[in-house]
Amino acid sequence: MILPVLLFLLAFLNKTPSSNASSRSNDVSAFSHFSFPTFTNTSCDDGALICMGSVTSKDGYLSLTPEPEDDPSARGKIARVLFKHPVFAWPATIATTFTINMNTFPSSNTPADGITFIMAPDSNPPPLGSNGGYLGLMNATLDGNVVGQLAVELDTFKDNFDIDNNHVGIDTTSITNPLVAKSLSAKLSSGNDIKVRIDYSPIGEILQVSMAPVNEEMSIVLSQSIKLSDTVPKSIYVGFTASTGEYRGTHRILDWEFTSVDSLETTDATNVGRGIWNIMNKA
Repeated sequence: MILPVLLFLLAFLNKTPSSNASSRSNDVSAFSHFSFPTFTNTSCDDGALICMGSVTSKDGYLSLTPEPEDDPSARGKIARVLFKHPVFAWPATIATTFTINMNTFPSSNTPADGITFIMAPDSNPPPLGSNGGYLGLMNATLDGNVVGQLAVELDTFKDNFDIDNNHVGIDTTSITNPLVAKSLSAKLSSGNDIKVRIDYSPIGEILQVSMAPVNEEMSIVLSQSIKLSDTVPKSIYVGFTASTGEYRGTHRILDWEFTSVDSLETTDATNVGRGIWNIMNKA
């Protein structure tokens, strides 16, 4: 984990934000932390999440696109799920950890299409026509013209603009021309649980993506310099998108934790040394 992330999180995770750190933009809290250790079949109905498109909540996970028993065809599906409240984006230290499970449908050898972690400027539904390779982020008309959005894609299908069918990338204004994309050695659509962590540090303005199969040590798979204040608004919604196109696949989120700490408010470092091992291994 990036060292500044540890310093900011350790100073804040064990205390309730005070009233003088209540907001910096549109009443968005300067300190945001939420955790979903698991999901239930009412997670999309209890008000904690905004579930759109094909998202359904199951006992133990969010199903972003339909399960085989729910919809055997499941082609052309679009999914978006967001945390109900906006969070503070910059200047902030951001850390999020989640577990994914992607797999092909029975009797199919071709996975499609992938999951993204999204920082969205609003809580609107995914655009029409954003199925398939657009991963619920944008459509052919919007591609190249999107503003105020950032997504980390975990792509399992090779469209004609993709580097391969198993890569991680960062998308801002366009998905056909990503900011960066990198092939992965571990197969995303293996049907195995994969832990993913995304860290952003305003010191150096670096976004890092780490991942590994559950119960294995995560390693950094992508590190990219990006100025978040030039990319997304101060107030953002965070969550996930997914899609299917001609081919089908399951896209599951098993757990999710998120923390955002306003860097201008992080002045109390009295608890930095306490609990460092637990925080580092919490993901």
